[in-house]
Amino acid sequence: MTVTYEYYTGTFPGRLIPAGDFPEYEKRAAAEVSHATFRRTDAPDDADIPDAARDAVCAVAEVLYRHDSAAGPRTASEKIGDYAVTYHNDAVDGEACRKEINRTVRTYLGGSWFMERGVAV
Repeated sequence: MTVTYEYYTGTFPGRLIPAGDFPEYEKRAAAEVSHATFRRTDAPDDADIPDAARDAVCAVAEVLYRHDSAAGPRTASEKIGDYAVTYHNDAVDGEACRKEINRTVRTYLGGSWFMERGVAV
């Protein structure tokens, strides 16, 4: 499944990700959604994929973009007397991103056959 920038800015409607960065985030997000749906969004014909799945890709792309934009050392706490600084743990931030991705996919596709663990008939 492929989501175009035109879909992202028009139908979705997204405004967060710049056009030049969208292909990278769309590809990463599509992989996340594909994994969460047991590869059911990997249909050879995009016409068989509902807009909810495309919306999930757009929303996950925004989660990834926000996470990447916030990456790097950020001050979690600071103390002036005897100077002390504490930074976020990237592993914790990565787990928080993973949880947000899972929540986002469930928001758009939860309860649909895409999320069922059984065999599609």
